[in-house]
Amino acid sequence: MVHHEVLIVGAGIAGLSAAEVCVRRGLKTAIVDSASPASGASGAPLAITNSATGRRARKVLHSESCLDALGRCLRFAHQSGKDPFYKAVSVLRPAVTEELAKDFQRSGQKYNWRPGDIEWLDPGAFSTSYPFMGSHFGGLKLRHAFTINPEQYLNALSSACQELGLETFYHQSVQKIFHPMDGGATFDLMQVPAASMAKLRRDVSLRNDPDREPFIAVELSGSGTIYTKRILYAPGAGIRHFPLWSYLPLSFLKGEVIDVGLSQSMPTSDAISGLGYVASDPADARRVVVGSTFDRTNTREGPTEEGASTLMKKLERLLPEQRRQVMRCSGWAGIRVTSPDYEPVVGEHPFFNGHYVLTALGSRGMLMSSYLSEHLVSRMMVDPVDDDTGVVVDTGAVMDTGSIVDTGSIVDTGVVRNFPKGKNQNLKIDAWDVRRYDKLAECV
Repeated sequence: MVHHEVLIVGAGIAGLSAAEVCVRRGLKTAIVDSASPASGASGAPLAITNSATGRRARKVLHSESCLDALGRCLRFAHQSGKDPFYKAVSVLRPAVTEELAKDFQRSGQKYNWRPGDIEWLDPGAFSTSYPFMGSHFGGLKLRHAFTINPEQYLNALSSACQELGLETFYHQSVQKIFHPMDGGATFDLMQVPAASMAKLRRDVSLRNDPDREPFIAVELSGSGTIYTKRILYAPGAGIRHFPLWSYLPLSFLKGEVIDVGLSQSMPTSDAISGLGYVASDPADARRVVVGSTFDRTNTREGPTEEGASTLMKKLERLLPEQRRQVMRCSGWAGIRVTSPDYEPVVGEHPFFNGHYVLTALGSRGMLMSSYLSEHLVSRMMVDPVDDDTGVVVDTGAVMDTGSIVDTGSIVDTGVVRNFPKGKNQNLKIDAWDVRRYDKLAECV
């Protein structure tokens, strides 16, 4: 009987990023998805990593470490990729109103950017550098970002992980999850009503004795039952199908983009973000993706004519000349998951040991997944923490594959990982920890 140390549910950006961390550490890992990699919201036609998000270009927490971790993962996946699926670029943020221009000018001082990461250009300088841009009041240039073809990236990442031992169960769904209780009994977490969990959880404990089987038994639709010590749930919008996490106050947000073919190449390889975004395919400068709409009320799957019309107006506002070069246009839609405070939800379930979640990444999944996975997997494996510094010390568990030569500017992913001191050691930032919703779980 084969046991896994980690079973990951969901083969999107979050799930496969976590899989990469697990197999690189030498953990026996499996991943399951009801479809193929990048089938949900992770399968957008194109993704950009924007470290200054929102209307006012607020810096993403630990964005430098996020980009470093993503860069390492991209290079790792590139070993199995056939076509160029990513490109290092800058992000241009035109200030489309005078109010935003004033705010953008203060961005360099408001947030702790690394020297040279961000630059404000006044209207004259911005127009001189980017004469193709629509009307603006100056703009920001963020020098470190990526444009990525998610489908190609995630399929390459899956292949690279399989070379290191990842076992894949694609086109299969989770039917039952039997969690062990004291005394040898089990119950199915997929079937137990939420109201019954409060009654049962007092008797629940994960058996860590390797001589006693099974640990957590997971029944799949096409491969029978597999056994694992830990489950990491990263199924995107599919999280709503797992009663274990029903207490989380998650929201589901529909986003649409359009995939546009131009008669000429986009005038810049950089991505543009200004109340919408425009970016070109790393392998084809005439293929441009325009995004995104945000709809909290209509979460029906599939693109709409209304969404396409809204996005075409965004293209015309940002790149007027390119709007006239459109030769074809197709729509795409996906459902993202967000939390009330718009921060990720990461960590172990408060009552059911061995069950972890990585969700609510919103539109920052590509930017943050690799970084969050590094910390979550370290927490799952109970890496030792220095009592004086609060630093998790690497004990040699990270697997040296001998194939990743280019480490670039990667930091915070190898020898040392920082965690907060105290019992809550999931992440550097408590705001991301699932435990902030413990009181809601108590009410279940």
